[in-house]
Amino acid sequence: MATKGARTGNYTAAEEEVLACCWLEVSTDPIINNGQKKDAFWESITNSFNNRSGGTRTLTSLQNKWDVIRTTTLKFSAIYNKIEKSPPSGVVEADYLKLAKEKHFNKNHHLFKMDLAWEVVRHHDKWKNHTGTAPKRKATQPPATSTTAGTNRETPMADLEPPSSNIRPIGIKTAKQAKRANELAKRKIDLLEKNSKEDVERGLEMVRANDLQHPMNSIQLPRAQIEKRRAQLKEHKRLS
Repeated sequence: MATKGARTGNYTAAEEEVLACCWLEVSTDPIINNGQKKDAFWESITNSFNNRSGGTRTLTSLQNKWDVIRTTTLKFSAIYNKIEKSPPSGVVEADYLKLAKEKHFNKNHHLFKMDLAWEVVRHHDKWKNHTGTAPKRKATQPPATSTTAGTNRETPMADLEPPSSNIRPIGIKTAKQAKRANELAKRKIDLLEKNSKEDVERGLEMVRANDLQHPMNSIQLPRAQIEKRRAQLKEHKRLS
């Protein structure tokens, strides 16, 4: 049931961060989390979120948003964790995040923007140890029920990336293509950042130019009139 006056629309980065904090606290609290059903689990998160943010998001809205945050940040963690585990030659730790964003952009064709939420959950075991693969489930294993806390309602992440053991070594041509694609992704990200800065600077220049133009116009107008009068006098003398 929707809450009266419930807020709708896109979530801000700050709201994503608050939701990640609430999920992490509730899911790791042994007292709150012990034996809670799914609805009660998410009711705790909803109350905590709205108290912190001063908002009126509904339980369903927060559940759906968390599914997006969880999936997106897990994918990004898989990329980041691989870089952290086996850094490319010449890449230092300070460059891991930027390189991970480039690889994410190259693979998913959109920028990773959930930095705040990811920083909250990145050290949680589920994210810290995530590599994009999942262990094979036994055929006799029953599906997870929704009677336990949030971790049981989450879907397996086996479809995010294929197991690394099934990937054949790439050839020289493919490696070069991948390198060019990574370089293109880096240039796109740098260009987006550069354009954003240039737009701000261009706007400031236009404001400054407009401020200067008004007094200049008031000066140039009488000067033009004087020059016109001088020309008329010269013409009059020439004809006299």
